[in-house]
Amino acid sequence: MFKNSDKISIRNQVIATVLGAIIFGFLSYIIGLIELILNVINSTYNFLVDSISIPIWLFIIFIIFVLSSVLRFINSIPKVANDSEPSFLEYNKDNILGLKWRWDYSSNGDIINLYSFCPICDLQVHPHRTGSFQIIDDIGFYCEDCNREISSFDHGYNVLEDKVIRIIQKNLRNNSWVSKVKYENKSS
Repeated sequence: MFKNSDKISIRNQVIATVLGAIIFGFLSYIIGLIELILNVINSTYNFLVDSISIPIWLFIIFIIFVLSSVLRFINSIPKVANDSEPSFLEYNKDNILGLKWRWDYSSNGDIINLYSFCPICDLQVHPHRTGSFQIIDDIGFYCEDCNREISSFDHGYNVLEDKVIRIIQKNLRNNSWVSKVKYENKSS
């Protein structure tokens, strides 16, 4: 009946015909789309350049109305001031009692995760006992990077932490934190 080469030839002709139909259909769609776009552009241009006859005074009133509406819209857009007041949540570090302290706030605004750092090199420092007696709870802070004793206190760490939290809360109440945050934002 058909030789193998005839089968391949018929298959190739069918594939070529199907591909040609797809390409032709796609091109006719694209040409129709391009024609539609050109018609829209042409109609828009004709609408914009068409002359109309209205009195000049009416045209001037229309222009004034449009300009005042645009100005009212521009003025209604809220302005973001560069000197806007920072949020208290930005107050999360301060130098207190000779140490740099950093902290976070819980979801209800409590001070949490209070950590102490060297005020010179910014290495996190931990308290160590400075008293020679176990009964006396004196602590100090030593910086391993600077090789120096930073601060010492005649009470335990829990008392110091409570004191630092109370100082932070006082700064929040009397708004002295605002200037510190603004200064920090300008310097960074």
